[in-house]
Amino acid sequence: MRIMVRIMMLGALGLLLAGAAPAEETGAVGPGKAAAGEEIAAGEETAGPLEPAAVTVEDVWPLGEVREYLFHIAGTPMGSQWNQMTASGDPAESGVYRLEFTLDLSLTAVGRPDSLKMSGFSDVRPDGRPLAYHLDVDIAGEPQRLDIAFGDSTIEATVLRDGAQSRHILPRLHDIFLVDNNMIGQWGLMLALIPLHGGEPMAGRIFVPQALTEMDILVEIDPGGPLPAPGTGQAAYRCHLAPIGEDCWVTPDGRLIRLEDERQDLVVTLLETGP
Repeated sequence: MRIMVRIMMLGALGLLLAGAAPAEETGAVGPGKAAAGEEIAAGEETAGPLEPAAVTVEDVWPLGEVREYLFHIAGTPMGSQWNQMTASGDPAESGVYRLEFTLDLSLTAVGRPDSLKMSGFSDVRPDGRPLAYHLDVDIAGEPQRLDIAFGDSTIEATVLRDGAQSRHILPRLHDIFLVDNNMIGQWGLMLALIPLHGGEPMAGRIFVPQALTEMDILVEIDPGGPLPAPGTGQAAYRCHLAPIGEDCWVTPDGRLIRLEDERQDLVVTLLETGP
């Protein structure tokens, strides 16, 4: 079964878990190089990592803090995406933070009768670069699973789909952020860890787990510093993500509070749970 729903950001990619062509057992996998600025198969040379800011994960997302995002298309609620930053033991000693997440969307607003449910976690270093990734997917009752380990020179993935398990090995040429389809918290973490205050466009690559693919992106920040965000009035940097086409609003302390996609009439907002 192939997900044709775009919903947010990376849904236009051919998703491996959702029925894209099977990858080879070894070597580069993914749909290959598309038009300029679109997805790039791992192993192809293009832009390098986004330059990190001089902050760590815990500087921008305190341990234990929950961030939940609400999805609306044309004003119709679709569901939510929940995140919590955790750690096993003292991350100052282990060097590992864990971003746990769930996604629960109804697809009726985009003309489909089924639902999309995901859960899992991303283990990252203090600079936000990935160490491991786990994803469980339920698409209208069809379970799928993805596990990824990021080594020094390779990325090893195990996919369970349609009752069959496959293993994929990719070269790890870049030390880049991981951002998966519809996972707003992962976008928020990446944007919090790059220097938005400089106001300069930043080109780089991200790794898309469900597609087992690297992708070129350009982060363009509105000049003039933080602006009042729609809906809340909170001061936030407005970041345009090309070629994806979304606008993200990120506060100076690193919280993604709003995402907009005019082409889909999509708005995603952070659920504020306290003062």
